[in-house]
Amino acid sequence: MSFNLDNYEPVEDRLRRFWQDHPEGRILTELVEATDVRFIVRAEVYTDRDDARPAATGYAFEVVTQRGVNATSALENGETSAVGRALANLNYAPKGARPSREEMEKASTRNAGPELDTLLADLEAATDIPRLRWAFGVAKSLGRDDDAEAIRQRAEAVKS
Repeated sequence: MSFNLDNYEPVEDRLRRFWQDHPEGRILTELVEATDVRFIVRAEVYTDRDDARPAATGYAFEVVTQRGVNATSALENGETSAVGRALANLNYAPKGARPSREEMEKASTRNAGPELDTLLADLEAATDIPRLRWAFGVAKSLGRDDDAEAIRQRAEAVKS
């Protein structure tokens, strides 16, 4: 599947427009889950700093990878994506283009799954449980259920 990134707006641009419209607003983020292999982040956007309830929220899920930007910055990417989703929920996104440009770029590179494929090629030698958990999550998120099952079986064998 290919994605047209021309219609997507960076979170930085959404933030700029939000602060222009709501200089008294606030944005809060919360780390919902953190493991060795993934992060889940929630963002809340308030149009006024005194509002008791957020005008919009957004969540993001990031997987820690062995290479690329998520090898060192998965949490930061998750926070940015969560803010971008919350802003999109508040209509700070082009019509019909809810995901951020960053999310679409991430999704398009995930489709190839080269790191997952490398692990799968040498699955019998894999003994790193956190990496197997990561690979299982990526395989499931990509809809590669047969690969996810093979990874689960290998993790069970390693644990035994």
